[in-house]
Amino acid sequence: MFIVNQSKFCTLKVLHGDEFSDYPKMKYLNGKIIYINTEELHFDVMDQIMKDIRYSVDNVLYYFIKNPHVCLDFELRQLSVDVDLEHLCDQVSKGYKLIDLYVEIGHSTVMMHSLDDVEPFWNHVPIEATPSY
Repeated sequence: MFIVNQSKFCTLKVLHGDEFSDYPKMKYLNGKIIYINTEELHFDVMDQIMKDIRYSVDNVLYYFIKNPHVCLDFELRQLSVDVDLEHLCDQVSKGYKLIDLYVEIGHSTVMMHSLDDVEPFWNHVPIEATPSY
């Protein structure tokens, strides 16, 4: 669990209810948006948000974030384990108070790359996204 202190308070812009278009010019199609203020960043919080907006906890959820000021084609990153949330905390510590959190439910349409990758993701072979547990 990652706790964000008061000076690191942030808002999650949760985009849910649809999926991503194909690369290039990737978009999140026809999704719904809610805003959640939080001081905690961990999967239990994100799963509770999804439950609160009427998604079953039995669904497989895929969480993604986008680096601020960069398009989805180049900086979409999957969150699948708690350690990945360190990237969110890094964004908040750099002063970003609005974090775009994208959610796909049941299956994912995204070509993925690891948080450790430094190459643009179009150099990677498409692989199946990993469910968040």
